[in-house]
Order: sequence, then structure tokens, then C-alpha cells
Amino acid sequence: MEETSMQAQPNSRQIFFWRVVIGVMGTLGVGVIVFIIWMIVTYFQANAWARVPACGELRSTAATQQLLQQSAGQIDGINERGGSDVAVSPRSDCPGKAVIQMYYGTHSQGSAIREFLGDTFNGVPYQMMNI
Repeated sequence: MEETSMQAQPNSRQIFFWRVVIGVMGTLGVGVIVFIIWMIVTYFQANAWARVPACGELRSTAATQQLLQQSAGQIDGINERGGSDVAVSPRSDCPGKAVIQMYYGTHSQGSAIREFLGDTFNGVPYQMMNI
């Protein structure tokens, strides 16, 4: 007696269905990986400016406050680029020394402010924090 093996062959609809499922899953997987990479890069770009300078690099708290009071034009320029989400104030972690702390709302606002100011605020190191 001869045994015949009858295996069901997938029809064209089943093949098409599984190709679509695998294609969609692959596309979603690639999208998730790209999104994660983008978030990591954005995080490090934003926090690269959050570095706190060493105490020896800072001016006195009084000199920093005076500089902020005399720099109304620059602060107006910062506010133009950041809108209502921006705050500028001295911050002191070192006794008698201060850094200029800036808070901003969006990545594009932070980039515009950094481009406007450069590396320092009139020679004083500044720190930027996303809020």
C-alpha cells in the first residue's frame, strides 16, 4: 500500500496576506528604531548645553546680576527667539559665584537662543535647561 502525503499548499491569498503582515511589521520595526535614535540624539544635543562650568570659570554673583541688568537688549533678543517660555536668571552653586541659567520650551527655541548668543553671554558662561 502506498501512502500519499497530502499537505495543504497555501493559496495566493494566504501568501499575499503573510507578505503584507511581514512588510508592515518590518516597516513598524524600522520606524521605531529610527524614532529611538532620533530621541537619543535630541536628548544629547539638548543636554550638551546643560553643562555646569567649573567654579573657577564663573564671575561673582554680584557681577553676574549686574551684567544681566545691563544686558536688556540681549535679553530682549533671547525673549524674541524663545517667546513666553524663556526665563533668564543667575544661578549659584558655588559660594559667591554665579552662572546664567536659561530655561526654554522647545528644541527649536533652544537652538535659536544658542545661535543668537554663541558660547557665552557677554563673556559669562551660561547653562540652558529645557522645561
